[in-house]
Amino acid sequence: MEKEIIQLNPHLKKNSVYLYNPINFKKILQLSTAETTETEKQEMKEKFLLSVARFDCIPKDFETLFQAFDYAKQQGYPGKLYLLGDGKDRNIVEELRLKTKYREDIVLLGWKENPYPWIKAADKLILSSRYEGFPTILLEGLVLEKEVLSSNCKTGPKEILAEGRGKLFEIGDIETLGNYILEMNSEKTISLKEFQSSAIFKKLLNILEEI
Repeated sequence: MEKEIIQLNPHLKKNSVYLYNPINFKKILQLSTAETTETEKQEMKEKFLLSVARFDCIPKDFETLFQAFDYAKQQGYPGKLYLLGDGKDRNIVEELRLKTKYREDIVLLGWKENPYPWIKAADKLILSSRYEGFPTILLEGLVLEKEVLSSNCKTGPKEILAEGRGKLFEIGDIETLGNYILEMNSEKTISLKEFQSSAIFKKLLNILEEI
């Protein structure tokens, strides 16, 4: 994102500092253990991929997500695809779902006030977008130690998933996303220190002291 801003405002090149949006790790971990309904508990017992997104088909790429899921199912993936979210294009998303081969395994669960138990229970977390601002959902998935897959769109995913934190696929690359879905989840430890609120506030204080 810093790169894009400098391209628009070259005079800021020597005077720009990039700060990530602060993430409250402790709160996310607490909310992930919140009580859920019996119906939700049953749904979460399934093996499932998860997408948490506003239903807006301009920035969000549901076509690639659904086609990659079909590809993975055809290759033997045993789970379902759950979508948490709502929005003006819900009917379009439903139409796209109905066009897929494995439509019965794609479930639109609607908007959830607390998505974190779902993220915690998911097999993988997927972000399929044409563009983003700063997709905090990727960080939230990493906090909950999920395997995170994201389109390599502007802006944010590449920076968040750097150093092996997750896997990127090019926008519209159905086969790569499908193959990522099929891969075994890794168990490596990743570092998220630079995204913690304390680290960001410390960096901000250092900047203010230099002014």
